[in-house]
Amino acid sequence: MKISIIIPVYNEEKTIGLLLDYLLKIQNKNTVEEIIVVDGKSLDTTKTIIQSYISVNCLDSKKGRAIQMNTGAKIAKGSILYFLHCDSFPPENFDLQIIKEVQNHLTLSNSDKQIY
Repeated sequence: MKISIIIPVYNEEKTIGLLLDYLLKIQNKNTVEEIIVVDGKSLDTTKTIIQSYISVNCLDSKKGRAIQMNTGAKIAKGSILYFLHCDSFPPENFDLQIIKEVQNHLTLSNSDKQIY
């Protein structure tokens, strides 16, 4: 299982670089497939900042959080989609926590127990 991190942005020049630096520092390449940032035609330097990160996939989209999230989801390669707001900094080992919870849910779903 690998995670695709999808970040919809619009005019986030003040925070996107900080978030990408942080994610690239704490990510585990064994669990994070990719980071996708979907720009809703920002009017500031957001897109330029994103494009300076070679390992980050930058997509253009119409403005609108749902539209941008769907745009990222369509090309995501990971089996788990993790949508993240630009001003949210997940805790270290967030990827391991997410995978653990997904695996727990799959184990429960495949057992004879009912989930309500």
